[in-house]
Amino acid sequence: MPYHISKPNSSLKVFGVNKKMYYKGDNHWTDNYDDRKKFDTLFQVEQFYKTIGYTDNFGNTILPHGFNIGSVVLED
Repeated sequence: MPYHISKPNSSLKVFGVNKKMYYKGDNHWTDNYDDRKKFDTLFQVEQFYKTIGYTDNFGNTILPHGFNIGSVVLED
């Protein structure tokens, strides 16, 4: 089963709209579910997170804006 990365759309939350954003690729997000980037395994998602983040002086993994509030979703 494939995985994808999603996050809440914080810009619409001000208006009371609870819409999800999906990672599309190349540091872009979309609200179109069909345009989301799919990962075949959880391992691929973990490796992806390792390539976009960096480790600070305290050993914490720092992710670019948007990914720190995203969640990995297993699709049915």
